[in-house]
Amino acid sequence: MPNLVFTLPRIAQVGVSVDEAKAHPELYKVARIPFGKSNEWVNNRETEADYTFILDKEGYLVGAAVYSAEVAMVLDFLTLVINKKMTSLDLSSMIFAFPTQTYQVVFALKPLLKRA
Repeated sequence: MPNLVFTLPRIAQVGVSVDEAKAHPELYKVARIPFGKSNEWVNNRETEADYTFILDKEGYLVGAAVYSAEVAMVLDFLTLVINKKMTSLDLSSMIFAFPTQTYQVVFALKPLLKRA
């Protein structure tokens, strides 16, 4: 169940939490991506934004925490990736019209996810 706190910047979480993943390292891998500094042109100069992805041992995304003013659209997309058990190949086959925050998620997730 995705959840979002409407602060500025916004804080959101879906699926397995970071705390739960860190408590069970035998089950999960946690990857933190500080995307704000590397992609500030897409994020309206929001340099402190970041993603934390939680993957299971098979390489599927099972949870995420996002800190960003633009988190609502990112959270919707991450919920889809989790619910559909999307792989790196699935994301590679998608075509996006413009490099927005969703494209950033794809770029960050592809190397982490199961390949096929």
